[in-house]
Amino acid sequence: MDLKTVHVDRENFATISCPYCGVKKRVPAEKFKGQQHKLTVRCKCANHFDVQLNFRRYYRKSVALPGEIMISSSNMSDWRKMEVCDLSRSGLRFKMLDFAVIKKDDILRVRFSFETKKTVLLDKEVVVNFVDGDFFGCEFTDLAKEEKELGFFLFM
Repeated sequence: MDLKTVHVDRENFATISCPYCGVKKRVPAEKFKGQQHKLTVRCKCANHFDVQLNFRRYYRKSVALPGEIMISSSNMSDWRKMEVCDLSRSGLRFKMLDFAVIKKDDILRVRFSFETKKTVLLDKEVVVNFVDGDFFGCEFTDLAKEEKELGFFLFM
């Protein structure tokens, strides 16, 4: 059986539905946040199945958009090449193509464009939430003006 994704709501509860008998149960998911998100569930009907908990607030789209970053929280004042790997209304994940020393909680300026009915240039400040080798996860600090265009792009 395929791995089923279950979304966690704002109250940190997940509604799990058994693919065998259809029984649904709303369970607390807080204790799994920041830890293991793949679980094996045993239903009352005695069947087992795997679920993946999704704690994301917004849909995340896989992309390959060339762009640039500048580290605002250090003395690096030149733009470095990167590629946006995925994008959501709240942030992005990118891969560095040029060398740069980036740490968790650094403040960056990101600049990249995407196509909707027109070309939209996004030039925004982000904060680094995680670092994994050459990959960095960031959250937008302010996105008000471009939120409509980004939302449209994400669901194209």
